[in-house]
Amino acid sequence: GKVQPSLHNIRKVAAVATYGGSRFRAMLMGDPPRRLVKRALRVTIKPGASVSYLALYSMNLSTDETRKRFMAKVAASMDAF
Repeated sequence: GKVQPSLHNIRKVAAVATYGGSRFRAMLMGDPPRRLVKRALRVTIKPGASVSYLALYSMNLSTDETRKRFMAKVAASMDAF
């Protein structure tokens, strides 16, 4: 049936994800994790709530430096949260 909003007490959502493939590959598949968070989950929380989605793509090819940069980005986002 139709999704009914019932979590109106939630005003913000943040999701952190890692992908083994590139962003292009995820896009070709429709990026299900991003779609779930940005679309499906959004309709169940408070209308107008902010939704943040942070993703590290090509995790299998990432270096220590790229992972550290991503973790710094996540930390900054969570501090602002």
